[in-house]
Amino acid sequence: MRIKAPELDTSALIQDNFLTLIGRLTNPREQNMTAVLPYLTRKWNLVGQIHGSDLGNHCFQFRFQDEKEMKKVLDNRPYQVERWMIILQRWEPIISPTFPSQIPFWITLRGIPLHFWHERVIMDIGQELGELDHYILTKTSARVWVFIDGLKPLPQDTVLEFSSGEECIVTFSYEKLENFCSYCLKLTHLESYCPDKCQRTSELLDVDVPPQSQRENNEQRIRVNDNHYQRPPFGSGNAEGSGHFKGERTEFKQRLDRHGKPFGERVSSNLQRGLPLRNKITPAMETGRGNNEPIRRDLPVRNSYTSTSPAQPLVRGEDTRYHGERRRKRSPEYQWRRLEREHSEAIPTANREAEQEHPVQHRPPLEHNLDLVDFPLLPLPPVPSTEEVMEGLREATLQYTICESSAGEPSPFRG
Repeated sequence: MRIKAPELDTSALIQDNFLTLIGRLTNPREQNMTAVLPYLTRKWNLVGQIHGSDLGNHCFQFRFQDEKEMKKVLDNRPYQVERWMIILQRWEPIISPTFPSQIPFWITLRGIPLHFWHERVIMDIGQELGELDHYILTKTSARVWVFIDGLKPLPQDTVLEFSSGEECIVTFSYEKLENFCSYCLKLTHLESYCPDKCQRTSELLDVDVPPQSQRENNEQRIRVNDNHYQRPPFGSGNAEGSGHFKGERTEFKQRLDRHGKPFGERVSSNLQRGLPLRNKITPAMETGRGNNEPIRRDLPVRNSYTSTSPAQPLVRGEDTRYHGERRRKRSPEYQWRRLEREHSEAIPTANREAEQEHPVQHRPPLEHNLDLVDFPLLPLPPVPSTEEVMEGLREATLQYTICESSAGEPSPFRG
């Protein structure tokens, strides 16, 4: 549908919009128009009244009452909201879908040879970047104030050629620059959402890229009968009739990934466990791991603290007397004797004969190696005779008979 505009005298409307600024959001996905307008009003902190409104197509306007305040806002550009740049430009009576697009930056130039540190070189570089407004050249730095098209990639460096055939690379450092795509160098998105990078990746993988609407549909996960989620194959088109998303059950090896390739056989999750740690002190248990598993006596002794048995551990309050009785039946001494017997049976016959011919001198235990000097034997007292024993009994009887009773009365045995 096309409508032809009538012929009008727009001079009065142009004069009415003379103090108007037009702005554009660089990333509408992250910037909210309803929050941008009050944020910029508070940030500028102007004396006079300004009126902001949404123009559609991610553009907005601000109408000023004082030209000095509008010029003050323009001199402090660029601005950013939510770490994304804002394109702000004075209104012009033009009709273009790309207006506004000019955003000014202070750009620092690095890499210029010192013997070419001249104003003409700085001006030529600034004019190649965009619309040069002014520049600052000192003994240590070179900066240019340039209006750049914010809808195009930002140049990061340039090759400076000399008449002698030599050349050097001059890099650009943007001041007050926030988020941008490091792949295509645009202000409208990040690298993770870059359409150029996705297109390049698809070309390298030799996969057809579906349209945007189909990609959005493919992002939705569809449930199948076995209560699993499966992403539709990337670039497969309509899911109906493919046999994977209509509801019938599909084997795992027949499912397709986003590149259209089958998954293959499922990897087994049954992992073999390693042998437990050795412990020579704790006696071995005679119980197997399961009801149908025979008792293995050839396995090493298992540490109770590092056991890998799948049985449930004992909890507080459980009766452990049965386990304590079984543990007391197998003493460490018996365990050592059994291991010693098994070790002796494993020794070859030739080695046992050699040991019999040349017996090994074992060190005696500590309690049998005490020195008699440190612990001398004391002489025993002499055995008393019968007369000495009878004399001692008579003396004891005499002393008992002459004792006073507990009540203070004389003893009845006293003669």
